[in-house]
Amino acid sequence: MKSAAIDVNDKNMYQYFQNNIGEIFQSMCGKGRSYVPMQLTADAIVGICRNLEVLYSREEVMEEACLIDNVLEILNRYFGIEGMENLLLNNYATIENAIFLEHSSGGAPGRIREHYKHQFRNAYLGMLLLDKMGLDRCLEDCLLEENNEYSCYMMDCIRRDKEEGISSDREERNVLKEMIYKSYFVAALFHDIGYPLAYYFRVSEEIQQFTPFFKIVNPGVKAEFPEIRALLNNSLLFRTVDVGEIRKKYEKNDHGCLSAISFLMNFYFSGSIYNLGKGEKNRCIVEMAAVAIYKHTDKFTGTNRMIFSLDPISYLLRICDDMQEWQRFMVLIEDTHNYLMCSECGKIIHPEIKDGKEYGCDCGKQFHKITGHNNKK
Repeated sequence: MKSAAIDVNDKNMYQYFQNNIGEIFQSMCGKGRSYVPMQLTADAIVGICRNLEVLYSREEVMEEACLIDNVLEILNRYFGIEGMENLLLNNYATIENAIFLEHSSGGAPGRIREHYKHQFRNAYLGMLLLDKMGLDRCLEDCLLEENNEYSCYMMDCIRRDKEEGISSDREERNVLKEMIYKSYFVAALFHDIGYPLAYYFRVSEEIQQFTPFFKIVNPGVKAEFPEIRALLNNSLLFRTVDVGEIRKKYEKNDHGCLSAISFLMNFYFSGSIYNLGKGEKNRCIVEMAAVAIYKHTDKFTGTNRMIFSLDPISYLLRICDDMQEWQRFMVLIEDTHNYLMCSECGKIIHPEIKDGKEYGCDCGKQFHKITGHNNKK
């Protein structure tokens, strides 16, 4: 039977997060907890909106603010994993704006694509594949076979909870389905949170090259890997992935590795990983999400490939990350394009007319190009 065509775009994504995702998790988890948006204060939302307005229209920013609130509601009502909301309400957008304007010490502009909204789009795309296209059954069947360490780990968590009477009234497949959806959703939402960290390390290394800052800037700004390993040694990531490979990616500032480590640190450094509610389910969701986040930047050579049957959740994240291209962009601040930064509000704007001489910003500021040189403002 053919599946109906799905129009995938930002407009439908906003509606999906508003109307559909909550229903999906409610069908798996029940009514859920009362939603108390403790973290989304007026100051927080104003700060987020101001940062997003640098690159997006006010209408788009309002949609994004509603999207964040919808995701917070889902995390608080149906996940109940303490500390998860802190990862969503960070200053990622602020740092991403700086990354877009980054130049190396040699003068070359950074060529980095948009990643903040990309994470929400990945979550949306994966949820569509699971729910609308029936991929959830494929993942369930694969994991129920228990032919690798990840499927054995998930099924072991389910059975331990059942033995302790935490999920005794639910079939294994139903609990597994919930864990698949939640593990993917969390992994997709936070799979690029290490980008600001990679940016910070790049900038730090360049600043340290300047003699006037000698002994003012500490060259040991990055934690040594043995310290990271000591803190995360009990995590599923460090128990199933070769530690030497993790170290290589960490030392190269690979954003997938940094994202996974940052994600895990949010729970391990505080010790909350050992107290994520009753049973093993919530910890399993965090651990599986971290593995998928780490693996989404794995490199493959020759005939080597990521294999679905060995880790289907990581595979799904990698596929969605590669597929998500709609309305994604790259900002380049150099002399080969006509973008301009508004001196009033800092938003990136483009010419209003074909001759490239008039610029109008949403804040009301108007600009007129006076130089005769192409691509020079």
